[in-house]
Amino acid sequence: MRIIYGLILALFLAGCSTNNIESNTLSYDVILDGITNPSLSGWKTFVIFPMDKNINPADLQFKEYASYVSRALVSLGYVEADNLTNCDATILLGYGIGDPEEYEYSMPIFGQTGVASSYTTGNYNGFSGHKVANAMMGGPGFSSSTTYMPSYGITGSMPVTRTTYHRYVLLCAIKPLMPGASEADKLYWKLYIDSTGSSGDLRRVFPVMIVASRDYLGKNTQGQVKVSINETDPKINEIKGLSPDKNVNQE
Repeated sequence: MRIIYGLILALFLAGCSTNNIESNTLSYDVILDGITNPSLSGWKTFVIFPMDKNINPADLQFKEYASYVSRALVSLGYVEADNLTNCDATILLGYGIGDPEEYEYSMPIFGQTGVASSYTTGNYNGFSGHKVANAMMGGPGFSSSTTYMPSYGITGSMPVTRTTYHRYVLLCAIKPLMPGASEADKLYWKLYIDSTGSSGDLRRVFPVMIVASRDYLGKNTQGQVKVSINETDPKINEIKGLSPDKNVNQE
């Protein structure tokens, strides 16, 4: 019975993993929403700066995140410039992670619910026509045993608490060196990248989100687009500048 219970529970938990419940190797649903300015196009070179004026461009965390964005853009044919005077677009990079949010749901408990079926087997004890042998065995007789086959199902439930985090990235490409121009006149495109899950480690999630959004950089998504991705995807190593055979969680 314990083996059957364990198998049922394992199948149930495996089913849960498809419902965006992240495990040691995480899978992500990334929501993208990009829009472009049809009156501005043709940019080729770029530099990346923080969207938050309080973040120094020399900040190590920003430089790490900017390197992922840069590799994604370069893989699409764009070229990173040395400075503002030599670029067609300035990529403003914003990012963050929300406070942990807890939610509770019920997990079914599986166990024996009753008897599904039974069968009986028997044996005749005796020797037909042999009075002496029957007398020695205490006389002829019939013995039987019944085997019951249990049924399994949901016997109850238990509360389970999960903690999730909202992670986001915002990319805006603007045309530099346009004093007095409005924001609408300067904006090439912008892309919102959102993901919600159990990992509160933005450094772990950020490159995954960039890989998920790579094909939509500089494009109009015509509304929200969902991209599902696992962090074992080899493209994540490429974005991080790691060799293909290196584990994605190693630095």
